[in-house]
Amino acid sequence: MKYLLTFLLFLISISPSSAGDPEKGKKLFYGEISFSNGGLQCMACHRVDGSGGTLGPDLTKVFTRYGGADGLKAVLQGSTAFPTMTPVYRDANLTEEEISHLTAFFEKAAQEGRETGRFPVGYFFFAFGGFLGLVFISQVVWGGRLKSVRRKLVESSRY
Repeated sequence: MKYLLTFLLFLISISPSSAGDPEKGKKLFYGEISFSNGGLQCMACHRVDGSGGTLGPDLTKVFTRYGGADGLKAVLQGSTAFPTMTPVYRDANLTEEEISHLTAFFEKAAQEGRETGRFPVGYFFFAFGGFLGLVFISQVVWGGRLKSVRRKLVESSRY
């Protein structure tokens, strides 16, 4: 009995779900490997290190935000952790192995990556500059148009 218990503890300690592979986690995040229960890939809404979707928050530093592996695993285990994710993962919960791989990926990303904002400020200045350019061009091309129309209306009303 003692040997059987020792053997079972040994098997539990080397199980694949105890330590995740960051490369498999990356492939799960980006959808290169499908989730076993059919869940949507993370990158559809989230980004890591500047790559991915912008609907949800950036997950580059999510490992440190939730206090390490235990906090992150607790969030990934519950399909109702966030109300917006409930309809997507209600019937497609992640497996323990997938959670371990994603946790390892997020840990590596937190150490190596840098978090990006949802909307780069440079886009705002580019768009605002384009708007000002269009206003300037419209004034150059059509600036005298209203004056000539008004002049004709004023002259025609003098009879």
